[in-house]
Amino acid sequence: ETGETIAYLSFDGATSKAQFLEVIQGWRPIHYKLETGVDVPLYAGGAGKAVLAHLPADFADGLKLERFTEATITSHSKLRADLQSIRDRGW
Repeated sequence: ETGETIAYLSFDGATSKAQFLEVIQGWRPIHYKLETGVDVPLYAGGAGKAVLAHLPADFADGLKLERFTEATITSHSKLRADLQSIRDRGW
């Protein structure tokens, strides 16, 4: 109904990886494409951060933070603050 892209993200605790299991592409004129079966960096997008915010703090501290865009957080202290904000908001 909204025309937005919808994705179901799954986190595997055994491998410490997240992948989209199901993706429905939106019909809005401006959108991005998500694909199933592709590893998702937990620190570089909304879906991954929603998972990362609720994992033990030392998990995030152990991630190598690579830049994907100008907005990608590459500082562990900034990431910790962002994840705390996510926990405080509940999303």
